Amino acid sequence: MKYFGHGLSEQHKELSSIIRKTSETEQSKDLFLQIHAKLHSSVASGTDKNEVDNLLCDLKQNEYAIMPTGKDETIAWGLWHIARTMNILVARKEQVFNQDWKERLNARITDTGNALSDDEIIDFSRNVNTEQLICYRNAVAQTTRDIIRSLSAADLKRQIRQDDIEKILSVGGVTQQETS
Repeated sequence: MKYFGHGLSEQHKELSSIIRKTSETEQSKDLFLQIHAKLHSSVASGTDKNEVDNLLCDLKQNEYAIMPTGKDETIAWGLWHIARTMNILVARKEQVFNQDWKERLNARITDTGNALSDDEIIDFSRNVNTEQLICYRNAVAQTTRDIIRSLSAADLKRQIRQDDIEKILSVGGVTQQETS
């Protein structure tokens, strides 16, 4: 697989340097959305087709469940993992994931999957409905973009509260396992 995301490292460094500056709030949000658009399908960001679209349309079903080494995860797990807790932590709203998504995805887990063993990751990846997984990730990405647009300068400085963590636990976004 070729490297993609040209310029993301530089953009991320720039974002890190301005994100907490009140005078740079709008620029920070715009830069975040530019980076986000490069890391999600064009459906999610409303942009022209991009490298993520090319990657996802080029994958065969079995390739979502390949774990090259014990230090890696599968593509399916990666797509799942990064889409789980944005609404709760940042917007303090209900998450996109619900019983309907769980059924559509054929997901046997509800958490981020951090505590899964390699065998469990592969099992998840073989059984998850990858077409619906991409739809779910796009839905989360679209919601994320809406959340970012609505943030104030104070929101960009806000710390995660204990009740945010408790909410994630109560809805199954993470488990009580130490590695979760």
